[in-house]
Amino acid sequence: MKTYFYLAILFPFFQSEEYFTGLPKSDSYPEIPPTQNDDKIKLSDPFLLKELIDEHEKELSNGSSISIFPDEYQTRVYIIPKGEHLIDCAHGDIWLWQYKGHAKANITTDTKEESTLDLEKMDSVYLHVHWTKFESKSNTNESNQY
Repeated sequence: MKTYFYLAILFPFFQSEEYFTGLPKSDSYPEIPPTQNDDKIKLSDPFLLKELIDEHEKELSNGSSISIFPDEYQTRVYIIPKGEHLIDCAHGDIWLWQYKGHAKANITTDTKEESTLDLEKMDSVYLHVHWTKFESKSNTNESNQY
């Protein structure tokens, strides 16, 4: 795997104009970025994730997901409890973090290719916009898995 990573990703970079000059090419960045910084919105105060989870224990125990930040933010952040969930990735990229416990994730791409990931405590996975479905099935006996 390390050899593949080097040959597929690092080797072409080390041969690139960007590497030799230390400067990006003009087409390295999109003219219009996918998101714009919002410097007018007031950020919420810092909080402890554990306390937030404890506050919403009842909802999470019932299988309900909770939104961590208000919908006016550019990104959406949810706590998804144990159980079977379907996440539509068609409208934006998704980053998942397995906070505790473990889960099996079935991923289907827009070309109908399927793969399975086993997520353990503190694992994370990035789901690209072209992956259309992410299905997580909890396979743990822990009562509080998020």
